[in-house]
Amino acid sequence: KKRGEDGTSYGGPAYYIETALKCRPLAIVFTVFLILTYGVGFNMLASYNLQSTFSAYSFYDAKTTPWIIGAIVAALVAFCLFGGGKRIVKITSFLVPIMGVAYILVALAITLINFKLLPSVFGRIFTEAFDFQAIFGGFTGSCVMYGIKRGLYSNEAGVGSAPNASASAEVNHPVKQGLVQVLSVFIDTILIC
Repeated sequence: KKRGEDGTSYGGPAYYIETALKCRPLAIVFTVFLILTYGVGFNMLASYNLQSTFSAYSFYDAKTTPWIIGAIVAALVAFCLFGGGKRIVKITSFLVPIMGVAYILVALAITLINFKLLPSVFGRIFTEAFDFQAIFGGFTGSCVMYGIKRGLYSNEAGVGSAPNASASAEVNHPVKQGLVQVLSVFIDTILIC
């Protein structure tokens, strides 16, 4: 974690790589790949998934609707990003709890609507999850890959982005921020997902 001239903090894996490994080229490569991951991998995929959810509605036109939705998303992202770190924190502090609660409420509503299916769902879980084929099939790597995908999309664990956010946090002791990061992974993965 380093302090800028304006008093704000910054840091992250690229700084660890440059300082600890004394390898600036590797830090630059990491930074470029992280930017590509977010710009192309996560954001474009999320935007595509968002616009594709509207395809079930009658107003959806395959030629224009994705562009309109993309423009709206781009404008909202630009508004957040060009406002600096404080605006990003303010907006995410407002949106993330709403998103988490909405996700849980929708999951509960779907469960309550289909409550008659619950016994058969739990029956399939216990009969199919604990047989030899499922156990040994998981070792072949498919389960590991699905776990990694879900982990990356639910809490970004292992991507290398969370330390960037942590480095910019203003706390009086680094352990407090570390505990916040551990708690966030627990809340995303265990409680919400």
